Amino acid sequence: MKRQYTSKRNLCPVCGNHHGCAIREDGLIECLRSFSQQDAPVGYRFLTLLRNDMGGLFVLDDGSNQKETPAYSQQQRYSIDVKVKERLSIEERDRQFQLLRQATVTTLSTQHSTHLQQRRQLSTQEINWVSELGWLLTWEPGLYAPNGVTTQLPGISPDGKLLGRSGIAIAALDPDFHITGFQIATLQNDPKYIWLSGINYGGNGPQLPNGELPLFCWKHPDTKNVKVVILCEGALKSLLTALFLWRTGQTDIAVIGTASAARYGEKTLKDYLKRLRPKEIRLMPDAGAILNTHIAKANEETLQRCHQWGYRISVGDWGQLDTKEYLDIDELLAAGRQNEVKLITSAAYLSQSHTHRQINQLLKQGSFHLLSDRQIELRPREDSIKNLDLIRHYAKGISQCRKGGYQVIVVWNDQTITPSDFFALCPESIQKQLAFDDREWGMLYNLKLWFRRMVERYRPKNGFGKKNPAHQTADKTLDENQKDNTIEYKPGKLPRIGDCAIPPKIVFKKGQRLQVYTEAIALGWKHILDNSPTGTFKSHDAGIATPKAFGVDKLWYFTSHARNVTTETVERNYSYLEVRNSGMVWDYTPNGKPYLRWPKNGEVPDTKGNCHRSSVFTALRNKNILVDEGPENPVCSTCHLLEACRSVSGTGFGHKSQRRETLESLRIVTHPDSAPDTNDYDWSNCGNFWDEAMRTVQPIGSIAASLLDLNQVIAELAIHYPEINIQLQPLWMVLRYCLTGEIKQPLHGWNDAAVREMLGYPPENLDEIITQAMSILNPNLNSLFNTTCEYGVDLNDLPGKLRKRFGDKNFELTQKIQFDVILNWFVPFLQVWGRRIKGALRINQSQLLISTRNERHAQIAQAAGWNIYLDATATPDYLCWWMGVDADDILTVEQEVSASKNLKIIQVTGLGQVSKQRSDFCQSRVHALRQEFLVRHPDIKFIDFVKFCNEGDGGWFRDSRGSNDFKDITALATFGIPYQNIGSLEALYLTIGRCDFSPESVGEKFQRFVDWATQAEIKQAIGRLRSHNRPMQQVYFYFCADYDLSFLSPQVECVKASDITIEAGSLDEKSWWKVKNAVKELWEIGQKITQSAVEAVSGISQGYISKLATEFGGSWKEWLKIFLSLLNTSYTTRNNSEYESCRIPEEAHSIVCTVMELLTQYDDPDVLLKEIFSWQKYLDNQYWEWILETTPLKLQAKIIAALEEV
Repeated sequence: MKRQYTSKRNLCPVCGNHHGCAIREDGLIECLRSFSQQDAPVGYRFLTLLRNDMGGLFVLDDGSNQKETPAYSQQQRYSIDVKVKERLSIEERDRQFQLLRQATVTTLSTQHSTHLQQRRQLSTQEINWVSELGWLLTWEPGLYAPNGVTTQLPGISPDGKLLGRSGIAIAALDPDFHITGFQIATLQNDPKYIWLSGINYGGNGPQLPNGELPLFCWKHPDTKNVKVVILCEGALKSLLTALFLWRTGQTDIAVIGTASAARYGEKTLKDYLKRLRPKEIRLMPDAGAILNTHIAKANEETLQRCHQWGYRISVGDWGQLDTKEYLDIDELLAAGRQNEVKLITSAAYLSQSHTHRQINQLLKQGSFHLLSDRQIELRPREDSIKNLDLIRHYAKGISQCRKGGYQVIVVWNDQTITPSDFFALCPESIQKQLAFDDREWGMLYNLKLWFRRMVERYRPKNGFGKKNPAHQTADKTLDENQKDNTIEYKPGKLPRIGDCAIPPKIVFKKGQRLQVYTEAIALGWKHILDNSPTGTFKSHDAGIATPKAFGVDKLWYFTSHARNVTTETVERNYSYLEVRNSGMVWDYTPNGKPYLRWPKNGEVPDTKGNCHRSSVFTALRNKNILVDEGPENPVCSTCHLLEACRSVSGTGFGHKSQRRETLESLRIVTHPDSAPDTNDYDWSNCGNFWDEAMRTVQPIGSIAASLLDLNQVIAELAIHYPEINIQLQPLWMVLRYCLTGEIKQPLHGWNDAAVREMLGYPPENLDEIITQAMSILNPNLNSLFNTTCEYGVDLNDLPGKLRKRFGDKNFELTQKIQFDVILNWFVPFLQVWGRRIKGALRINQSQLLISTRNERHAQIAQAAGWNIYLDATATPDYLCWWMGVDADDILTVEQEVSASKNLKIIQVTGLGQVSKQRSDFCQSRVHALRQEFLVRHPDIKFIDFVKFCNEGDGGWFRDSRGSNDFKDITALATFGIPYQNIGSLEALYLTIGRCDFSPESVGEKFQRFVDWATQAEIKQAIGRLRSHNRPMQQVYFYFCADYDLSFLSPQVECVKASDITIEAGSLDEKSWWKVKNAVKELWEIGQKITQSAVEAVSGISQGYISKLATEFGGSWKEWLKIFLSLLNTSYTTRNNSEYESCRIPEEAHSIVCTVMELLTQYDDPDVLLKEIFSWQKYLDNQYWEWILETTPLKLQAKIIAALEEV
């Protein structure tokens, strides 16, 4: 039967590919890349599999279902019409295939062994090993199957003979080493591979019981735990990949291969991954994967599914994604070039795939043509330079091609030119419009507008204005004593603790970090602050540290994001101490990396929990009642799963067993809240790393009491101790008035000083009141959980089944705690009010906020052998507050880092604070800046307050510190000043600070504390770019808010938001911009310039124009006089020296030589214009024009730029 094979002009209607598929003369479609109705596009119906299951047969579905069935051969008709036999189970398949392997197909032939050794680079030992395992065998069709092998087994004919072709039989294994099928490598060109199948003879095809084709799962027989799973194409290719990895000792890597054009059966893949339980999945696409639309789509589906299932997945890239010139993964490993594989995020791969999909669409449209692997030719239409829509289309297409790594050339009038030269041929109106639409292309201006290019030549690029005059280096912000107390590290020369009155700062070189740590610890330093800048691999080095090298039994790595650490060495070498939970939710970082977080209200967890009573612990914690991890705590002792939880893990239990197993590890990563208590764990032989110490360590706890909580305490005291209740009536009255709003609250509530002033002095018998309150209000948790105690039997003494029967359900316990247990706020309140403990009081939003010192983290640090704090912005003076130690006990070390010359910090001013409470107009200005930044830097990322974040953005305080999500981008923009809640900062300052807290002294010192906290967040945000780790790449940091950045060491450039894009300007700036454009328009057409004329053109009233001129240009007449003089001067003759000399008076020449030259020294445009306005008003027009005619071009450009900036 004749066939029309697909081509680039005649694509396959089923898969869209141009190679291999065919359309028969009877209208049926043979597609080599689609295997079921699921693969069929809308309007096509799947009929059957092709011979040897190499594809599918499809027909156009007209919906009538009455189409006459074409004439088939007897064998074809049988394969279509006969009902498929029931497929064998996996276990039965494996049993029969094992019989076949032991009796009939037993070994590899010499020919096939030679092929594997010479062509596939396997060793003789590896070949013999896989042959003994039955993974590779020589298949000989026509032989009879042994007894016990039925015709239901794929590859067996009705008369019991082996079907298929001669070749190497590759076993399709599952994670338990069951053989689920075989594929034959024929060692021929057509076909290369075929499935064992009996479907054309009335038997079964290779499909599994779930209807999907088998996958090839290669797990090393000696491996118990798989850490990484690699996904790649091909049966034999996937096995070779596994063998080459195992050859190098990487036996904890499993490989799953597919023989279905990069498509993995969803059910089968999910099941295999669930059984393997890998920590990471890596997809290794073949060379040219994203050039093939079908393969690219299949890979995208695989990535999305793995993300949905909650796996961390990355993609291997060694340059092969968009070209077929590179090796496939098995060939790369055979050549010993595994180090060339770079793992990229799935988001990066999907972005590349999307770009090449767009490029493929362009190539189909006719104007763009692929010349070579990296070059594309644009052949514009003859009349295209006068068609704005076509020019826009070409510009967009060129941008996409360049993004995909292609060089673009243009063929115009039989000449090859660059895209810029082509766009320069367009009419001026189109050039201007294109410049407005696509800022990548510069526009050619005619001679009439030449001075605009002259201004840009002398103005800082990208429209940036003056540099920050308040710039200071980091050294200038240091205290002189601190600078003098900095010494360079020399091995063996570190001071002992106590040798110095003030510990020095030790500066060490790259690679000496662990050496400095060990030497300092040996000399008695228990608290070491590593103040090295961000991106100097502090966490990386902590990840490779070993307990033995540091003289301890265990190493602990404390971090606030222990569940989702971003440092590879910590993730690999440290065991995570699981927190008690009832399930987590998968979410994604700004760069698309998945991570686990606590579920929000209404969210269904994606993972199974390890404690079904975690909600009970949460309810108690919300009542400020802490329950320890010991076996005596009533929550665990009354749980019916207690025994199971101690020994194994399962859905809803296992927290205790997981914790016990992890605590046996030598290196542990966790949040400090999850660490064992100092009372039941020996910390003396442990060393602690504190990542981002100032954020990880929580030195205070907060309690929020409402009016309901107040009423509950009053009621309890009135019942049990009415005399105390009467004594506290003044207190109740003040608190009630404040919480009910009867006393109007200030804007930010009442701070500690205001609350204390309203409450007055505490009672003299305060200690007695505290004792009585503790006895009354302390909840009896035993009666709450021990539901059988009233019958004389302890619930925790009963077997698990009886505890389940007689104990309350979790929901019931949670409800009891929520409604019956009183919030533990009154005793801490009395202790803080009477200054029995350190703390702070505050009333805001109808809540009484009590802050108290949280000693737990500091106690762990004190009990440990030593502590190393990894924080680029911490200081010893404030760290000692956090940890409860003296500043003299902290040794500060820092890695020497050269200045980042590739980092450009740009402050965008004129926006105000851009706070969390910004107006809609302010947000519109932010949006305009974002759009402009995206044009200038396509890979830019943004950090903003969380409530304003778009998808893919980072949030202040969430992603601006300790995150690696922005280390590969070229530009990062932040919006707003990262002020923390001032009330919370004050509470922190008053609770842990060590200074006189009189109102007179708090103000100045607290302001310094706020400045330090704010500046630390800004420095951390800048550090996300890791600029000094890529010195050859220019990177940009935009800080969009009005804040003094003089504390930064890199030089800061300032630019107004309106200079970046006028859409980001204020209302006055936008109006003044319209006025300036109106003046230029009137001047160009030769019309007299008056305020009324400007009003007619700009639509702005004359009164508002005068107001704007006064604000921006001194006055309307002064600004207009200078501006028009410069415009006119630009067109006078400047080359006639005789005309010049006779025209200019001596006085004018003197001014030019002295005064005008002095003006070049002014960088601030406002100061420059003020100086000009101060003396030009005393000159008449003719005299003023004489001066301008001999003014140097550079100074003229500077004055024009200043006039345009105001």
